[in-house]
Amino acid sequence: HQRISRRAFLRALTVTTSGAFAAACGAVRGGEIEAQLRALNPQATPQIILPSPEPPTADGAPDERLAAFLALSSLLTGVDRLSPDLGRLYLQSLDADAATGATVTRLLDAAGMRSETPPATLEALTTTGIFEQEPLNRLAKQVAKLWYTGIYTNDAGEELVATYVDALAWRTLRFTKPRTICGYPGFWA
Repeated sequence: HQRISRRAFLRALTVTTSGAFAAACGAVRGGEIEAQLRALNPQATPQIILPSPEPPTADGAPDERLAAFLALSSLLTGVDRLSPDLGRLYLQSLDADAATGATVTRLLDAAGMRSETPPATLEALTTTGIFEQEPLNRLAKQVAKLWYTGIYTNDAGEELVATYVDALAWRTLRFTKPRTICGYPGFWA
């Protein structure tokens, strides 16, 4: 039975621990890269959508106003596929908010979103003049803010979170993700 000195023990412990850390930081083996990239993407969270006071459309016909709002929102945010449930909630919130000095209906009409040929690009939307009229410009900015933050105002004037993880800020910032989502080891490095 050989006795080991404290110095020799600490040296061996340091070498072993360093080796374990070096192995953990080594090259990623097959298939793990895809798993790590998936871990960086935002993960869907169940949405709690409050029921809209608006009556449902007859015979399941699509809500044309909501479709126009989603199309306008896509142009303003630069994101194609937006959640109709969130859109309905944001539309309801904007309808109840008079602080911008403009109505959503007025914005949709001025932007030409319910016309035969609605604008298909942000440049085409700019030519409609909505950004030159202060109340419409404020409302357009509010629409983008709702989608990017996921925070809306209810009928009582309280700010509520509609979504945190699925807010567009996280979808567009690929280098980061919500603080509540864990990534693979070392994703932040």
